[in-house]
Amino acid sequence: MLCTGRAGMGQVARERIERTIAALTMSPRHSATEAAAHAGAGQFIAAELAAAGCAVSRQAFEMPDHPGRVGVNVIGALACEQADLSAVVVGAHYDTRPASPGADDNASGVAAMIECARALSARRLQRPVVFVAFDAEERQDPGPGLRGSSAFVAAAGGSGVPRLGPAFILEMVGFSAGRGAQKV
Repeated sequence: MLCTGRAGMGQVARERIERTIAALTMSPRHSATEAAAHAGAGQFIAAELAAAGCAVSRQAFEMPDHPGRVGVNVIGALACEQADLSAVVVGAHYDTRPASPGADDNASGVAAMIECARALSARRLQRPVVFVAFDAEERQDPGPGLRGSSAFVAAAGGSGVPRLGPAFILEMVGFSAGRGAQKV
């Protein structure tokens, strides 16, 4: 399969990035405290990746120290000429800290990731490129974060997750402030 692109794709647009950030920051989206907004963010990201030309799937994973909670990574893949090669991963997390709309951390990274998908969908790709919106990357009190990326890497090469190559993880894209501006 070839990635042949789509009309109007391939150009990065500031307006689309701003619209994506605005859509994701309408309300806080922590999976435990704002579950509906969090689920809506995952649906929005899936729709945007599909509109960018990606085949979209979801990877659910359990959080053993949070009985009943399931995280969901949203995965978009572009077709390529040599699907047997390891995939380039472009990722960003879409969860936030409780009560935070997460514009910097990390709607900015998600918006940049989606825009990368749009730009690359217009190209003929030699190897797989996978876009992953990771869930449960922020600290999940009382336990650690990095749940979605850990689940994704653990599944690599198996069902629904390709062998992994280089990864570009987008976090707080464009953030600039004085030293110590964001303390937990």
